[in-house]
Amino acid sequence: MRKTVRFFAVGVMAAALLTGCGGNSTITEAATTGETGVTTEAAGETSVAEESTEFTIKDYSSYVSLGEYKGLSISPILITEEDITERIQEYFRDTIQQGDTVNIDYTGYMDGEAFENGADEGAFLTIGSGQFIDGFESGLIGVKIGETVDLNLTFPDPYDPNPDMSGKEVVFTVKVNGIDGVVAPEYTLENVAANTDFQTLEEYEQMISDQIYTEYDQERMNQLWFQIVNNATISGYPQEEVDACANDLRSYYEQMAMQYGVDLATLLAANNYTEESFEEECQLYGKSMMDETMVLYSIAAAENMTITDEEYQNEMKDMVDNSGMSEEFITSYYGGEQYIRESMLFTKVMEYVVSLAVEE
Repeated sequence: MRKTVRFFAVGVMAAALLTGCGGNSTITEAATTGETGVTTEAAGETSVAEESTEFTIKDYSSYVSLGEYKGLSISPILITEEDITERIQEYFRDTIQQGDTVNIDYTGYMDGEAFENGADEGAFLTIGSGQFIDGFESGLIGVKIGETVDLNLTFPDPYDPNPDMSGKEVVFTVKVNGIDGVVAPEYTLENVAANTDFQTLEEYEQMISDQIYTEYDQERMNQLWFQIVNNATISGYPQEEVDACANDLRSYYEQMAMQYGVDLATLLAANNYTEESFEEECQLYGKSMMDETMVLYSIAAAENMTITDEEYQNEMKDMVDNSGMSEEFITSYYGGEQYIRESMLFTKVMEYVVSLAVEE
């Protein structure tokens, strides 16, 4: 699914949510005329964007009234030695922890016999995802890379995917091949030099500090954006666009059902949805998408912001240079030129409101 429920990431390609629900959005179809100014008061600069004939800002003023978005409070970023140590311990260890994505081989035995569709090799599993029956994932916590364990478990009763197994005892023999993200068992200079591009512990720890800073900064940007959206007053929705966003969520579940080899009704039941409650969830999703979309475009309109052809071409050149992929591939992968422009608009709006925010 191309979109998520919130603008979780601030950045041109990381903010993979913006408007454009259902493909070609009507938000960007009209043409603009004249020059569009972009003011950045906090930086003390005012730039005038070149005329664009392919991108405009839709008017959502009949649906949204902006609240405060200038001069909002944000928390300063403080990184401690404990933060750095904890992060290093995530990368240098040999045992499974909650939340890890592990690579495993496993075979299930019932009454001493391996049963059909109960084995796999090189399978990836995130501990805590609930992908396997109760006890499977939690039973791997603390197991070391390379170890093999037997998990004595019981299938749920009822067990809808295979009623014949309902309530039956089973033993899963599981070998742990690896843990995603783990660099080496111990944090030593030798292991750092052998497994990373860093030759000193100081350089490696600085990289870790920079990584944590980026994550903390991302989180406070998310919090700032949520605050801006919550400050706005939403009085209605363009139903056609809500439906387009709702259809994205519905399509996502349909694709997931195909991947699991079941029909949509079976997948919904496994996730505790009825068809009615799922439709309500899709509508809620569509409205939450439009909350953010309408606030984004309302701020852009209030501050006279757009994305010019020159800005777009410069961004595309950077993406091509940094990724090594063609412009055609990038454009297709991210849903088209208009969608990329909308992502860029979100970045521009966030840079503006962040520049006016106050650390407290």
